[in-house]
Amino acid sequence: MSENALKLCLAKLAGGTQLESGELSAFFDAILDAIATPAQIGSFLMGLERIGLNREALMAGARAMRAQMVRVDIGFPTIDVCGTGGDGSHSLNISTATSFVLAGGGIKIAKHGNRSMSSLCGAADVLEELGVKLSADAGIYKKSLEDANIAFFFAPSHHPKLAYVGPIRRDIGVNY
Repeated sequence: MSENALKLCLAKLAGGTQLESGELSAFFDAILDAIATPAQIGSFLMGLERIGLNREALMAGARAMRAQMVRVDIGFPTIDVCGTGGDGSHSLNISTATSFVLAGGGIKIAKHGNRSMSSLCGAADVLEELGVKLSADAGIYKKSLEDANIAFFFAPSHHPKLAYVGPIRRDIGVNY
């Protein structure tokens, strides 16, 4: 996406106009490809906050992230019990505790998470306090799932291209 196209998208958002699906996809790609500047990323997030997230924005963001994530093939199906992450309510991290209960019941849990952005603690904070190593290789993930029915997938390890977006989100107070 060109510099001019980024600015046109930001102008639309500033005016309260929803972006088209292709514009959303291109902007998310520009973020992940380090084309968009921190100011443009912050403006984009504030624009989404202003008009409200819709299906197209969520799908475009998910597609862009999935296309560039670090994949791990563990060879069998799992589920992730996700929390609200960034809801701003300073709530207790119940999704991680729920993951332990489900794993104890025999369900394979691929717990994906990060450090706290706005709650009291994120999944990574909880697990780190319990002595869990936050990054691992595919063999360790698979063994952990086979032995204990749970493995933790630290978000920065699987979405490294989002590393510089977290501080921007924190600075502007938008939790998308």
